[in-house]
Parts: sequence; C-alpha cells; structure tokens
Amino acid sequence: MDDGNGAHKVSLTLTATSPNYSGNPVSATINGEQAWSAAGLTVPVIIYNGVYPTQYSDTGHAPVDPGNYVAIMRSTGYPTVMVPFTIWPKGSSCGSNNAPSKSEAPTIPTDYVAERVAEEETMAVSPVTIDTTQYGKNEATVVPGTSYNLSKFLTTKGIVKGIKTAVAAANNNKKDVAEIYTGKPFCFNKEIIKAIQEGNKTVVYYFQYKGHVYSVTIPATVDASKVLEKAGFAGPLYVGQQLGTTKLVK
Repeated sequence: MDDGNGAHKVSLTLTATSPNYSGNPVSATINGEQAWSAAGLTVPVIIYNGVYPTQYSDTGHAPVDPGNYVAIMRSTGYPTVMVPFTIWPKGSSCGSNNAPSKSEAPTIPTDYVAERVAEEETMAVSPVTIDTTQYGKNEATVVPGTSYNLSKFLTTKGIVKGIKTAVAAANNNKKDVAEIYTGKPFCFNKEIIKAIQEGNKTVVYYFQYKGHVYSVTIPATVDASKVLEKAGFAGPLYVGQQLGTTKLVK
C-alpha cells in the first residue's frame, strides 16, 4: 500500500507468520506505520477472516485457535492487501516456531481465497531456468535446471498443478523422477501426497531452509498415514525423516 511519489513516497506492508497453537492470539504486523502516520495518513485496522473450512468472521481481533486465516488491510482509496496464514495444531512440524530439525513451512491451506486459487489456475509452471522466482546462483549450482519452480504457488491446488506438470514432463522426457523446487518449504497434506501417488512417478523435492538447500525424495508408493502427522499435515523435513530420504544438498 503506497502513497506519494519520489523521495516523499511512504508505504505500508502487511506480514504474518504461521506458528503452532500456543493459546495466544496470532496477529499480523503492519510495517511502516510510523512514516505513514508522520505523513498525516491514517493507519488502517487489520481485519481477520477464517478461510475454508475455518469459521472466523470479519473481526479486528486476532485469532487464537488452530485453523486457516487471512489478515486483511483496507483503507479507502488504496488497494486491499491480504496475507494468508495458518495456526497449526500444537506440536505440528509445519509451524514457524519449530526447532531446526522440523520444517518452517508457509501456509498452504486447501482453499483460502477464491481469487488466489483462480489466479494460480492460470499461472504457468516452468523449469527453474525459465522461472527464477526465489532461485539464485547458490541454488543454480545444486538444483537441476529441469526442476519445476513452484515458489510462486501458495495453495494446495497450485502445488498439485505444479507436481502434475513436473510428472508429465518427466514422462515425456523418459526420466525416472520428477523434480520440483521452492524457495521456501511448503507443507504436505493428503491432497499433495495423493497427487504424487496418482502421478506414479518418484518426486524429488528441492527447497531452501535456513540458508541451505535440501532435497527429499518421495516415491509414488508413499503412504500418507506414514509420513503425515495426526492433523494431516507435515513439513518436508518431517516427511523426509519418515522416509529416510532427506539430503543436505548445500
């Protein structure tokens, strides 16, 4: 959200984390409000909504319970800013407050805003050499250029679409594995595991985590009940730990 131009331009950004349940409210953060106020502008209030299937209606109070949410920053005359986040069940390997042995995974709710899902349905899925989103020189030395970049996808449907594209490319090129990449690790759920099973192709997933590049190899025969936690989610390091296929690439 921007106002002004040139040297006098001020802006607001909205950020949110996806921690495990702690019993405390999880608030999104507005950055840049001091400069915004100094320019004589009114800092907007953050509104929170639940995202299907979570029920939480248009309130200014930050949520406490596990579920999928979206923080919304609105101000008359400026574009609406929306940031999705999740409060994961206590002990989940998906939360951003886990130890390094767990996974710091962003929110991948099954369906959080219709607009975002529709947008991802039209997005192209390309190899990392074409789509360099969150892909730099450090990754280029260790992540195969034929890996498909899913970094811009934030929903389960988008990730599933990316996996299907990578599998189809692997089949066309007669490769034994399909390779995918994201700059930040996504969280696995039953729908994503099902896409790997139905693709009938081993998937090698490359991702960045705390300055390192890891890979996890997931066979098409993977059993969701063996690699996902009780809540039905799991970070990639947890999945790789259950399969014994995690590798520190760099």
